[in-house]
Amino acid sequence: GSADFTAKFWDTISGEELHTFKHGHILKAVDFCKDGTRFLTAGHEKVIRLFDASSYDSDPIRLEGATHTIKVAIFAGPPYGDDLLLVGLQ
Repeated sequence: GSADFTAKFWDTISGEELHTFKHGHILKAVDFCKDGTRFLTAGHEKVIRLFDASSYDSDPIRLEGATHTIKVAIFAGPPYGDDLLLVGLQ
């Protein structure tokens, strides 16, 4: 997560910041699907955003409706696949 309202991609070798994904509040959860093609963010906005990891400029899919801060959000993975999300609210 992040207290500066952003999620960032970094080049792990050079340390260069590749992209900043801005949010409206503190992030509590970030997770990548198993094949690395998608990632999600969630937190105090009470929204899960699903991003395409290969296209920084594409708009994320927004999953709205939570009534509390989302503290945990992960792709379920095997045996359920990456289309199932597990979520924990505060």
